[in-house]
Amino acid sequence: MASDRFKHYLPTAYLPAKALATAGCLLLTGWVMGQTYPKDYFRLPVDTSISLAGNFGELRANHYHSGFDIRTGNKEGMKIYAVADGYVSRIKVGPFGYGKVLYITHPNGYVSVYGHLREFSGAIATYVQKKQYEKESFEVELMPGATELTVKRSDLIALSGNTGGSTGPHLHFEMRDAATEEIINPLHFGFGIKDKEAPTLVSLAVYPADAQSLVNGKKEPKYIPLAKKGSKYAFKNPDSIRIQGKAWFGIECFDRESISSGKNGVYSIELFADTQKIYAYKIDHFAFGETRYANRHVDYAIRRKSEKNIQISSLAQCNVPALYSMLPAKGIADFSSGKTQKMKYVVKDFFGNSTEMTFEVKATVAKAADKNPSADKLGKLLTDQESLLPCSLAKTINRSNLKLDFPANCFYEDQVFDSRTGDTLRGAFCPVYTVMNDDIPLHVPCTISIKATVPEELKSKALIVSLDEKNRKYQEFTEQADGWYTAKVKSLGKFTVVIDTTAPVIKPLNIATGKNMKAEKMITVKATDNLSGIKVYRATIDGKWVLMEYEPKKHLFFYTFTEVISSDVHTFIFEVTDHKDNKARYSTAFSK
Repeated sequence: MASDRFKHYLPTAYLPAKALATAGCLLLTGWVMGQTYPKDYFRLPVDTSISLAGNFGELRANHYHSGFDIRTGNKEGMKIYAVADGYVSRIKVGPFGYGKVLYITHPNGYVSVYGHLREFSGAIATYVQKKQYEKESFEVELMPGATELTVKRSDLIALSGNTGGSTGPHLHFEMRDAATEEIINPLHFGFGIKDKEAPTLVSLAVYPADAQSLVNGKKEPKYIPLAKKGSKYAFKNPDSIRIQGKAWFGIECFDRESISSGKNGVYSIELFADTQKIYAYKIDHFAFGETRYANRHVDYAIRRKSEKNIQISSLAQCNVPALYSMLPAKGIADFSSGKTQKMKYVVKDFFGNSTEMTFEVKATVAKAADKNPSADKLGKLLTDQESLLPCSLAKTINRSNLKLDFPANCFYEDQVFDSRTGDTLRGAFCPVYTVMNDDIPLHVPCTISIKATVPEELKSKALIVSLDEKNRKYQEFTEQADGWYTAKVKSLGKFTVVIDTTAPVIKPLNIATGKNMKAEKMITVKATDNLSGIKVYRATIDGKWVLMEYEPKKHLFFYTFTEVISSDVHTFIFEVTDHKDNKARYSTAFSK
């Protein structure tokens, strides 16, 4: 397991290094320099000064954070305002992602985005609800025309909330380029925060770069805790670094605002070997297609196990976004000459507050007995085998009862395919297949197909599931044809095929047969599903569709009484269907 952990770093262990200019790799050269942004055009989206629960570019699971998470006092209902004149160009309502989100296009070529809202205001709220009733769907994505929903600077547009994938009440706020749809750091537009604090450094990581490299005599990374000593950082405890061959480095760090103790992301990182800059990263803007590179930016295996973000200071072979300066060294330091080098990290926040750390690396020269002449032969042998997966090329791997389709640029480095067949779990219809290593991040999904013998009457209920270390099941959206079950997956690991024949469970929370709902503002029910997940739901009162909102974090569905209902007895029906067409239905009579 220890050797597998580092296969996804550059270059892949026991493989020959590939040229970074390999056809198909997304290699963008340098940053866009000299870009200017309007500083006084936009106001804040809230009435108060802002404190951030998350800043632009902060490293999240599978993505760079694309905006500000503005604190709302851990409460919902803060007034949200249009930051400038414009028109509402997009509205999306759904249970996941940004939940209720609003996009405003401004005449100067930028788009402001407001996410996790509790509710829309005024004409926007009326427009959205009308469309929801027309479509008979809580989930809608709307594209109003330029004259349908115009707004002025400081117009009230919404109230803050906690909808979608939010883990607590806040406003998610973004700025985008209307033409390119790139997300831009809001600080460029003068959305100021108070920050006089320099970034904090937590630990240093040192990684052997190839099969011939050693760090302190070992073929594994070394992690060194750091502490502030005077105005700079140094090793917390007496330690030394000795490297044979080539290596790259990583830094665990974060930034804070002056008025908040929260840990935010840093703006830029530079690494020098003696006086030569070998790595540089700065996050001003990025495209959606680049955001998953955040998984390669960090020590992915360490983050999955501990949630630590050790930021890797080297570039991948494929999919490198424009956030990184394409310096010749690409983050690799060469100690083959035996020369001791002084390394220096410079880490900054957007406001220029800077933290430095220098450390010495002693180079060691390999003895004849230490050299591994078979490594190059092994690398060449693997290159010739069907199992090699060049990151820049698409490739299909066929095994007995198992097929994998890897698109071009699926990986960040060249990989070697391997799979293992395990036991068959109780209730499964094939063995557990372990595909490579779940510590290897994917930039785009790959396709897995598994052949399984499922009884004819159950085929429509069968699906691929991924398994964690405790064999807990997580559904993958699955298609079936000729005994093969196929799904697109965003991570590697363990997979098998099971069936889902269990209907969702509906639990009424504040409604019951014959209950007088006069004192209630809404009807609330809870619905859960054991495996494939809720696909669709529908609620009616006296046969007429009503708008039930869905809050998946709490498995809640709720209808707010918005119309006057007579004192007669009414029939409420709620129906839920999961992704394998298992259905549940709840029906009751109530008065109001």
